[in-house]
Amino acid sequence: MNRLVVKVLIYVEHRYPFLWRIVEWVNGFIFKLLYGREFVQSAAGACRVFSRVRYRARLLTVADLGSLEALLAAQAPNRLTWFHPHGFDRKSLSAEFHNPAFLMMGVFDGPVMAGYFFLRCFCTRKCFVGRLVDQEYEGLGIGGMMNEIMYRTGWYNHFRVLSTISRNNHRVMRAHAGNPALKVLKELRNDYLLVEFVPPAEVILAGEGYPIPGSMVLKRLFDFTLSLTGLVLLLPVLAVLAVLHKIVMPGAVFFRQQRVGQYGLPFTLIKFRTMVENPGGSTVSVKGEQRITPFGALLRKYKIDELPELLNVLRGEMSFVGPRPDVSGYADRLRGELRRMLLLKPGLTGPATLKYAHEEELLASEPDPVGWNDRVIWPDKVRLNLEYLRVRSFWKDLRIIIDTLTGGHGPSFAH
Repeated sequence: MNRLVVKVLIYVEHRYPFLWRIVEWVNGFIFKLLYGREFVQSAAGACRVFSRVRYRARLLTVADLGSLEALLAAQAPNRLTWFHPHGFDRKSLSAEFHNPAFLMMGVFDGPVMAGYFFLRCFCTRKCFVGRLVDQEYEGLGIGGMMNEIMYRTGWYNHFRVLSTISRNNHRVMRAHAGNPALKVLKELRNDYLLVEFVPPAEVILAGEGYPIPGSMVLKRLFDFTLSLTGLVLLLPVLAVLAVLHKIVMPGAVFFRQQRVGQYGLPFTLIKFRTMVENPGGSTVSVKGEQRITPFGALLRKYKIDELPELLNVLRGEMSFVGPRPDVSGYADRLRGELRRMLLLKPGLTGPATLKYAHEEELLASEPDPVGWNDRVIWPDKVRLNLEYLRVRSFWKDLRIIIDTLTGGHGPSFAH
């Protein structure tokens, strides 16, 4: 059946371009509706994770059209023989920029585009990948970096990562010789091969953030519905608290701060302000600090200061369950396997939050609160969050939410 569909689509693409554009539009609409936000975020996060000091990868925008044209025009004709994912004229390139199911990315050496790569996605959870490295930058590892970004983006979103390779493209055939991730699916006409890049078993077994798709869709639907309902029902309460806050604590009602979110992308966290304005000092809070006002201490005791974070959940920047969002100073300490924690969306509660429900009191009993947090508490939170990443599911999230509301202790691995 799949082969028949593919043959029909190829026939339509070549014989009826107008109908093909309709097919592309429908595919783009469905893809954007079902996967668009998560896919783009994970692609942007992969670009951040796998970029190097000199060579930076990022998603392209229409503003990069001139740079992409210059890159394609600078290549020798024989380098484009097997690279034709779309037309290279300005009209064709501009059309792809407006296709939500076609993710265009580039690698930059300063202002110069050193490579171009893409994922052409289909709402059937398949994506075709391709890349082109500028001939001036061959052999510098840029191709491998682009491969990592393309593969990980597709794998994380549970898409099959596919490509077509010509047997006559000896350079690419040599590059993929012995590649354990490559699996030849079938031979096509004109000496082309349809191949799939399969995630290595050790990556999946290591729990590198490959959630069950249905479970994660259910989680997002739950987050959106509950946060919207909560904001509507709590709106009168939030309004009264805001007025009371303004009377008791003159100045800004809300506290806004840049935090590190999923895939290492920054977002603005919003809470009720509980400290004096411009408090300074450490980002680690201790019970009884002079910079925490009496009214602020009351809000913090019952976690009322975190109610505005429902807006972050509604916007998809946070979830109800996940690691508490760190400031950049702590997130930057994540190295190697620990960076897998950035695959998680920050949450209002989680295993680490339950274990350290009385963190401020615990820190207040230590002679060096900041040092104790950095040496003991923060590393343990990272461990708990990585374990949560490995075993998470929608039903485990429900259990954590119930434990949070009832004063439970959370999953057994948290202790």
